[in-house]
Amino acid sequence: MIQTNPFNPTFGDIPELFLQAENNPQDVANLIRESKFSRSFFITGVRGSGKTVYMTKVTSLITQDKNFIHIDLLNKDGILESFVTKLYYASKSFLEQALSSIETISMGGLSLKFSQTDNLEILLDEIMEDLSSKG
Repeated sequence: MIQTNPFNPTFGDIPELFLQAENNPQDVANLIRESKFSRSFFITGVRGSGKTVYMTKVTSLITQDKNFIHIDLLNKDGILESFVTKLYYASKSFLEQALSSIETISMGGLSLKFSQTDNLEILLDEIMEDLSSKG
């Protein structure tokens, strides 16, 4: 089943702020941290103008804050599955990841089987609840 890309750069909103190339990456990182409207930003520029370098710097500044998770995505089929998987692994400790990969535990004559949901909406809800509880 082909799913449409749910990520729209503007989410139907008109940008509240337009940035110029001279903006300091630290200022943009602060804006994202403190903003109530920072659901998305749309960065444009001609090829070779430094968009990727600029956003890499902004990302490195933002991810110093434990309340942010950085996830790289490619705009291609399966973007939603990729997002949920990367968010899951970014939000879980190594031990939690290891324990969640256990499918069956057997001791003597007793066997317990664990299953995980394949429903992305349910999985994403669980991840967001877990992240919210961590603050």
